[in-house]
Amino acid sequence: MLGDELNALRWLGKRQRGFHEVWYLTCVDPATGDAYWFRYTIETPLVGEVEVGLWAFATPKANPTAGLCLHDRRPLSKFADKSTSEKGFRIEVDKYFLESGRATGKVGEGARMLEWDLKWQPNGIGFEHVSGLLTSLGVAKSAVNSGNLAIEVEGTIKIAGKAVKVTKWPAHQSHTWGSRHAESWAWAHCNAFAEDKTAVFEGVSARVQKLGLLLPAATPIFFRRNGVEHDWSSVGTVWSNRSTYAPGSWKFEAENQEVLVRGTASAPAERTVSVEYHDPAGPFYVDHCTSGDLSLEVWKRVGFRWELETKLTSQGTTAFEIAGRTRSSNVGRTLDLVDTKVVGDPAAAAKPVGAAG
Repeated sequence: MLGDELNALRWLGKRQRGFHEVWYLTCVDPATGDAYWFRYTIETPLVGEVEVGLWAFATPKANPTAGLCLHDRRPLSKFADKSTSEKGFRIEVDKYFLESGRATGKVGEGARMLEWDLKWQPNGIGFEHVSGLLTSLGVAKSAVNSGNLAIEVEGTIKIAGKAVKVTKWPAHQSHTWGSRHAESWAWAHCNAFAEDKTAVFEGVSARVQKLGLLLPAATPIFFRRNGVEHDWSSVGTVWSNRSTYAPGSWKFEAENQEVLVRGTASAPAERTVSVEYHDPAGPFYVDHCTSGDLSLEVWKRVGFRWELETKLTSQGTTAFEIAGRTRSSNVGRTLDLVDTKVVGDPAAAAKPVGAAG
């Protein structure tokens, strides 16, 4: 199955140091606009203990800055890869898990707790962002696969023990891994456009260093509408797409012989959380908004010219982030590694991720 292949564990074991691997899920309540972001992580610093983590973020539309930002860390002994050829993909963190069509987890406790049990039907819509050629040449130190690019989730999310029923919420689930994050990136995803609920957009624009030089942004993009998929992820297209990004905004263009897609993704500060990630090259910050905005213009080719075919808009239903080595001050919330909680290993409770010993 496509999702199982794109989600498959890439970490080779304890001897592979300076490596990270992440599986994540975002979803938005179409009725209230409340948004959620859940993550399952493996961190293998060059020095220190290998750890796994569960992360959970809630962004209530009515009061975004009051939303929870939580990250619980656990020893590697709490992680298991239970994937099989018969049953498909499945990883476990303690008693919680992510598999082909279900995700469970719990982070925090008491009034500061998020718990989830979500199911979906895999539909084969996926996207492999990074060409294998770029990885083999050492240009890309990290990669992203979206195994469940446009799904609807059902189940329950609990906030401080209070249950929220989830019924056909637009969602997506992806997987990333590597030895080092890009120097910076912009990323956006939407499968909940107001004008067309079946349309799907996924794109990232990232700058990496090679031999000490900062390369131009590579911009893989995926767009699906009316059952037709357009994929700009080959070596020949990722550097031809146009892209500019800065804190809070990303503008991009991609075209082929049939279609031109032009868009702007954005997020207000109050809906944005700045999260610190561990990276071998030093501190790294991701300004993430699960309830961002996106506007797309879709142009079709008519003879030798482009003709505007449709406009698609998303208000509060786009996952959007800007990442880099410095933190933006224009955010509503922050979560640093020193603020995270260690679960199941009291001896490590005072030790941040990546500390020696």
